[in-house]
Amino acid sequence: MKYAIIALLFTSLAFSQQGGIFSISPDHPKVGDEITITYAGDATGAQLKDAKEMDVQGLVYQSDLFDYDNQPFLIEASMKQEGTAWKGFLTLDQPRSKYILFRFRSSDKTDDNGGKCWESFVYNKDDKPVREGHLSRGMYHAGQGYFIFSRSNDVKDLSVATDELQQERVLYPDDWVASEILWNLEFPDVQSDSARTLAEAALDKLYARFKDDETALYKIYTDYNRVGDSTRAKQIRSDVVSRDSKGEFARRASWGDIFQTARGSSERSSMMEKHLAGFSGMEEKEKEMKLNNLVNAYTDEKNYDKAYEVLSHMKKKNASVLNELAWAYIEKGKQLEKATGWAKEGVELRRTPDISTKPSYVSKKDWESNSKDELGGVLDTYAYGLYQLGKTGEAEKNYDESYQLMKGSDPEANERYVECLMKNKKYDKAIEVGSECVKNGKSNLNLLEEVKEALVGDDGSAGDYAALSSEKKKKFEALMTETKKAKSDEIRKKVQENRISKSPVDFTLKDLDGKPVSLSSLKGKVVVIDFWATWCGPCRQSFPFFQKVYEKYKSNEKVVFLAIDTRERVKDYDATVANAKSFIEFNKYTFTVLIDEITGTRVSEKYEVDGIPTKFIFDKKGNIAFKSIGFEGPEMEEEMTQEIELLLAESIGSLN
Repeated sequence: MKYAIIALLFTSLAFSQQGGIFSISPDHPKVGDEITITYAGDATGAQLKDAKEMDVQGLVYQSDLFDYDNQPFLIEASMKQEGTAWKGFLTLDQPRSKYILFRFRSSDKTDDNGGKCWESFVYNKDDKPVREGHLSRGMYHAGQGYFIFSRSNDVKDLSVATDELQQERVLYPDDWVASEILWNLEFPDVQSDSARTLAEAALDKLYARFKDDETALYKIYTDYNRVGDSTRAKQIRSDVVSRDSKGEFARRASWGDIFQTARGSSERSSMMEKHLAGFSGMEEKEKEMKLNNLVNAYTDEKNYDKAYEVLSHMKKKNASVLNELAWAYIEKGKQLEKATGWAKEGVELRRTPDISTKPSYVSKKDWESNSKDELGGVLDTYAYGLYQLGKTGEAEKNYDESYQLMKGSDPEANERYVECLMKNKKYDKAIEVGSECVKNGKSNLNLLEEVKEALVGDDGSAGDYAALSSEKKKKFEALMTETKKAKSDEIRKKVQENRISKSPVDFTLKDLDGKPVSLSSLKGKVVVIDFWATWCGPCRQSFPFFQKVYEKYKSNEKVVFLAIDTRERVKDYDATVANAKSFIEFNKYTFTVLIDEITGTRVSEKYEVDGIPTKFIFDKKGNIAFKSIGFEGPEMEEEMTQEIELLLAESIGSLN
């Protein structure tokens, strides 16, 4: 108990001395208080020293993690300058408020305390953090922030998280959530028999404490499955469901079964339908969330009509989903009347956006901006449907509005717009729009071909491009040169902005011939690592471009390429090697492939790889210089090339 009291005092002290940039009054805010926030613009480390205007944003955690209505909500206010300081006032009027994160914005710049955010508990009348306050702070410091308030992985602190959860238990011994999360932090790896034994013993104690709480029991049930004790898990489930077959435990377990056992989206959608019919009494928020999942399942199985049917019965239709469903048909020129009608519904929804659909954690300004972007996107889909239906005049009007809303940011949408202008013989405007897209770096080769045709059409006397005057040919060739330069400049800027420097995690893995390769042995070289799997579609799409970049540098001893095969769905190490060999040989790839750990902690986990493909490029000092997730298209080739060239040109300095 003495340790907990000391820790509580330390936490309060830490909150009152947050770097000299941020201060809050009262320093123990309670529900109902007006909070004064001060930002010291002249303080060391302040990122908004020269701000002309400033807003403060507070993200308020309001309920536990297992509540379907658990989204934090945003409070924000404009700040006024007083000398070198800025002051703003926020009202804390939500009764379920637990813990607050703060950040400051000025135009397009943000100061979030280096990815940590400033913070405060919400206090009760006894000046102690309210229930779930320490829990919320613990989860934030464990690295699980929220959207724009997310905590950088390199500043997460599990020791602080553990301390906060322990303090929550001291103040509120019946808070099972803190106890259950602490158990997970204490036993992150239960691969070995000894770790499993210790973890299960601790879990038994957790069960004994909270066996009368149905919500807690569901999490404990999933934890028994995690440690491999399916017998105990089944017994808990049988006991609880027999007492109440329609209760919270039964409902959560039924929903969990869908994601554990369903084979493919078709079986998943069928199980979801049965679940929704069998548990019809659930609260509206939970039902809407599950209906959204059902829409996604039908979309995954390409049953767009069924997805639309489910969506049409939801209380809050989603314009983005309507756009996705409509595009699935319109892109292929199928079901055009119906799909264009769906897109029109999406346009009407986005023209009059319902403020109640705004996520609680998003600012009104950002939501309104996002609504405009979404309107631009669905207008493009609607216009393409109209175009294919032969209604090119109406299509042009919608394309024009879409282009203005999206500020010409989508090269493919720009291409469709110019194509429509060409169809309507608006050659002057097609050349104008096409040239503008080129200058802004938002064109593609197809759009350039359309501009080429527009020049021919605008000439009138020329039968084809070859018959154009030398002056018009030069105009087009200048556009081609400008397009390539603009794209290259855009990628260069992106590369320079994305340059980071993070310490690596060393590893030793074997290649397909069993030869060990360690990362630390490659210091002094530029190392490209790609985490992938044979079943991963984007990985397969990216590999031809990965191979092209490899071929550019295969004779350069200062550059090394390693493709780490991870998360394969085969039974063991030997099967993984055989599977990878077959894939690589069939596709005639020649870069080096390593096999990730099959048991224990994978290298992909050590590098916090959430999705594949994920690429890391290391500088010559051995630090992570670039990280990219997913496959964004052919520009990957030039982007990787520019990243490698930048790192090759850097001075290596000291390797120590």
